[in-house]
Amino acid sequence: MKLVKRVYPDADIVLVTYSEQPGVGINYHRDDSYAAFEARSINIGNSDWGYRAAKEQMIWTKEENTAATYQEFKLESGTVTRFNCKNEHAAINTEAGRWSINIWSVKNDLGKENSIRQKFENFLVSNQPPRAVVNTNDDLTIKADEWTPGGEIKVDRSYANLKEATRNTSSHLAEQLSVQEIISIGNQTTVRAQNPQIPENPTISGKPVPMVYSLHLHGEPPKVPVNTTIDAMRGYGRVHTTRGVDYQKTYGIKEGDIALAEGGRDSAIAVGKNGEQVAFRVGKQYEITPQTIQDPSYQQAWANWEKHSPKELTQTQANKNKVYGLFMEPLGDYVNGKIVPFPSVQKETATSINISPDSKDGLGAALANATALAKEQGKLQNDYQVSINDNPVAAKGRYGVETHAVKPEGVAYASAEHAFHHQKGRNIR
Repeated sequence: MKLVKRVYPDADIVLVTYSEQPGVGINYHRDDSYAAFEARSINIGNSDWGYRAAKEQMIWTKEENTAATYQEFKLESGTVTRFNCKNEHAAINTEAGRWSINIWSVKNDLGKENSIRQKFENFLVSNQPPRAVVNTNDDLTIKADEWTPGGEIKVDRSYANLKEATRNTSSHLAEQLSVQEIISIGNQTTVRAQNPQIPENPTISGKPVPMVYSLHLHGEPPKVPVNTTIDAMRGYGRVHTTRGVDYQKTYGIKEGDIALAEGGRDSAIAVGKNGEQVAFRVGKQYEITPQTIQDPSYQQAWANWEKHSPKELTQTQANKNKVYGLFMEPLGDYVNGKIVPFPSVQKETATSINISPDSKDGLGAALANATALAKEQGKLQNDYQVSINDNPVAAKGRYGVETHAVKPEGVAYASAEHAFHHQKGRNIR
């Protein structure tokens, strides 16, 4: 408490949080009513911080500036902030290994009925044993050269309302993948899943991910001879899952981990029947933006990875506030702590696709970057245009294996090949 009292002499309560993984620490919120209006926070490890100064003074007041914007800025390691905790605030884009020491004083409402301060004072004199003990604060020590009182805060981003701020939060968690990058990752995952490397003594991470849904075909012919999402993982090439939740946070898994998927009662390997589950290696997670959903090449690739109809993406998933995709590499059935290969009969029915503009398979040609070339060669009938970075003007010339005329500003690229090589030449990511 010496460090805490040095920062906030009136401190009563301290909350220490740790970010094991990078990402959002906590979304916009106001602190609970037990706390006095002034709070202080010690940031150890880099983070972005959001704050809306609707209450413009460090006093209790019901008056608020309704025009106050949501402002976001960087907090360097060692920064100490003093703020009105009844204003909305958030810790965003926290780096892995970041600590936050949040300090409050219990509000002084002595003399009032059901006084919170009186309850706190009664708790202090009750001499209850500690619930947790911290033996050292070595990892939390602020170095002398890190603490510079009176520093200036430079606002990086400003939003007019909470909806705008939260909509943009995810874009600061990690660089948004382009459609061609996502398709490339999906192609690589598909190849690995055809010959999974099964560890002898697997360590299972996180909570099982429910795979209890039927394949949604929207009246189209089935792509595989099974009808549930988990059975489609068992040798039939399903390497992707889509939900309106962050998989890493909800299930406690990260890229490279081995996790479990469990089915429902309609599955051929339903949990509760024989306790069977499917083990998979966790792949890349990414946000599926509205722009990504509208991309025809992504729609076809997504349907091939998921074994759903693409209408499940464009009509169902598109209606959610946020949509996350997760690549998976199915390894085998998980039985008695071991990963057992899927039945060979299912491997024999799995088919490979030649992903190339020369592919005789329409899906293979659509999944290639050079879709304009594939259309010229008669392998595709439709265009698969790509929009990125406001579609700047592109000169006439050769882009990868394709040749294109001048593309005016604002017009979509003719293909992923066109977009990739032009953007690559501009050194924009």
